[in-house]
Amino acid sequence: DSAVVRLEPYSESPWPVIDRAMLNHVCHTAFHQRRKTMRNNMKELMSAEELEQIGIDPTVRPETLHVADIVKMANYLSERGS
Repeated sequence: DSAVVRLEPYSESPWPVIDRAMLNHVCHTAFHQRRKTMRNNMKELMSAEELEQIGIDPTVRPETLHVADIVKMANYLSERGS
């Protein structure tokens, strides 16, 4: 069986990002060891309490998160000044 997938970029992002470099850093950090929990992967950037503060369960694995959650972490870190 064959399939064709057509991807079209959004004209306006549904998840606005403050700093794309920070988003890239968060993605790399979160998915570097994807079988670990967010608490373990993100510990150098933010604490488990900070994850909970922005509405992310620190015990989940990165592949279970939505794009909006990753953007939320990046925006939080950008606003915090990391």
